[in-house]
Amino acid sequence: NLVIGTAGKGIDFSAQTASSATGATTGDEVLDHYEEGTWTPVFSGDIAFSTQSNFTYTKIGRVVHIQGYLTGGSGTFGTSWAITGLPFSGNVNYNLLPLWSHGVDLAFMGYVAASEAQMNIRDRDGATMSLSEIGVQCTYITS
Repeated sequence: NLVIGTAGKGIDFSAQTASSATGATTGDEVLDHYEEGTWTPVFSGDIAFSTQSNFTYTKIGRVVHIQGYLTGGSGTFGTSWAITGLPFSGNVNYNLLPLWSHGVDLAFMGYVAASEAQMNIRDRDGATMSLSEIGVQCTYITS
């Protein structure tokens, strides 16, 4: 708790209901929880990457930001695959994320679906992937 003032008067930044700086009365309104850490991606099917770097997350309240970098891709990158093992599941369908790779930019889209802790990656125009590296960065909402 951080209290600014004297004799219990002032602004109280505790995580207790009805004691936030705004005088919130429900748990959803109090000062947001902050968490950061690392996570390990897992891939659908026979897809693999020899190097997985900087897979980190930051969660503030219900907003989750994840990132990571993959190199040495191998396996069958068809028109649909997934990166699982996200630190939190999505709360609605189509929390969209940017996806890039050398040589096939803009050919694919990714999203975190409701109640899933995975990024679903789909082709946009009937393309298939042949990737040596991929960068992932996404901000999505969790429940």
